[in-house]
Amino acid sequence: MLATQVRQRPITVTLDIDGVLLRGGRAILLGDLLKKGARPFDGRHSRATALASAFTRMQALNPDAVPALASLKRAAEDNRRLMHFALLSDRAEALHSVTMARLRNCGLVSHIDDRDAFFNSGASAAQWKPSIVMSHVSMGYNVAHIDDDPRRALAVAKAGAESGAVTSYLFIKPASRRLMLWLEGITGAKPQNLFLVRSLAEAVEHIRELIGSGRL
Repeated sequence: MLATQVRQRPITVTLDIDGVLLRGGRAILLGDLLKKGARPFDGRHSRATALASAFTRMQALNPDAVPALASLKRAAEDNRRLMHFALLSDRAEALHSVTMARLRNCGLVSHIDDRDAFFNSGASAAQWKPSIVMSHVSMGYNVAHIDDDPRRALAVAKAGAESGAVTSYLFIKPASRRLMLWLEGITGAKPQNLFLVRSLAEAVEHIRELIGSGRL
């Protein structure tokens, strides 16, 4: 894609919720019970819903989250680019409303609303997240995706590599570094549009550099 075309396109920043915006994943682990055959009105479903909802209400916000979104908005405005955020989550349907309420209560209300949240209805997340990202590309957006799951960050990077419109960021931790090395061993070299970062703040700083140089 030509640099002039890049600079003319609006930007979508897609963010995983658990592990990126919210710390901890107990709500997701409990919520998995809701996706594995428990009927809506049996006891197991009710207990899992109650526990996962309670954990969600207690989940701490990543302290980088609000400053990060504000910083990205400023970078876009300074470079006369349109930007919006899209939240991606694999959480069960029963947790959608409590998840959005938690994010609003944590101070993200000025940056997001319910229309910007996409919840996986049951497909493999490694297929679903790239499909959401590429749907934004098809609508004329450049996309920066931020995730803490190696498989999903890699899948997004590979799906968007040829378009030149997708940049994917992976929070790299000791466990995910080992998994990434394993994935590289079976899938080939790391895509050039996949960047390994230690924090949300580091990802944001790199995105700001790309915007400023006209590469995103």
